[in-house]
Amino acid sequence: MALLRPFLNSTLLFSSISPDFKKYLWEELVSCVKYVGVDHNTLLKMPTYIRKFYIAKHNETVKDEKERMQMEIRNNKNKGKGKKG
Repeated sequence: MALLRPFLNSTLLFSSISPDFKKYLWEELVSCVKYVGVDHNTLLKMPTYIRKFYIAKHNETVKDEKERMQMEIRNNKNKGKGKKG
């Protein structure tokens, strides 16, 4: 199973439009299609606050999955240390 990766910090807010705004916007849209699974047409019609909510939930899920996998790795290492060959 491939690890999901978080994308775009949900605290990133655009207080003013930077020269890179279009680049960041399209990166966010592509990431939503690729990692969240929202189709492109729905995404274009989706209000920004809902899109940000989906991104935040995705990133939360990725964080939880990463912590769970790290816990499993630690548990497996600890089980291996108790055995002597």
